Amino acid sequence: MGKTPVSWIELIQILIKERKSKGKPAGVSDVMDDCKKAWKEIKSGKHPKYIQGKPPKRKSGTRKNKQKKFSKMARKTRAKEIKEILKGCDMCKDCLKNIDKCL
Repeated sequence: MGKTPVSWIELIQILIKERKSKGKPAGVSDVMDDCKKAWKEIKSGKHPKYIQGKPPKRKSGTRKNKQKKFSKMARKTRAKEIKEILKGCDMCKDCLKNIDKCL
């Protein structure tokens, strides 16, 4: 059975899992000393389980589409259109005033 390639971050994750299974505190700071010692062995090729590997590739996140900015004139005409639509609706005066403030 060959040695498995492992990166620095993967080594930290492996040691954290081992410590959690033993019931010991398993934060990054708790593992760091053991990890440094193991990493020196891995880089020199003397570690029994692992060899130095490349870090895992990151997934590219989805990009949000930017909304187009309307020109001032377009915003004003939209506001006029909305006001005309709201005039036809049955709403109390207070609600209409609040909507006008937002526009």
